[in-house]
Amino acid sequence: MTIPTAITNLIDRELYANVQWKKLPSGLAKPLTDEMKAELNSRKTNAARVAAELQAERAQRPEAGEVTQANSWTLTNVAQLQDDQIPGRISYITDLIQSGEAEKYSFFSGNGDEQTTSIHQYLYWLQLRSKEIESDGTYTPDMFK
Repeated sequence: MTIPTAITNLIDRELYANVQWKKLPSGLAKPLTDEMKAELNSRKTNAARVAAELQAERAQRPEAGEVTQANSWTLTNVAQLQDDQIPGRISYITDLIQSGEAEKYSFFSGNGDEQTTSIHQYLYWLQLRSKEIESDGTYTPDMFK
């Protein structure tokens, strides 16, 4: 069995230059039954229907086709963080603020019973918690730098 010329002209030969084409042994490929053909036609019809519905929805609501991301962010309460998590969290939040990425999201977190929607307040609470961890209660000039 040879592949019809009309089909081979559609194949980009450069993409498949390293492929070795082999023929199936005789008797391995069996013709489709009427039941299989009906199932394939049913699936094809269903796929066309779904595609038409999607296209109609996109025509009515162009924003439906846009890829969206969640735009709200809730972070762990500062009081619930382990001591060893604080330095990494400070670094991460600082990088988000400096890169401008933090401005793209609404934000919610807390420190004990206090709550905030400000990522800057959250960073401040993290820094205070970090100072508490590092401090032995003695004031040092570098404490608030």
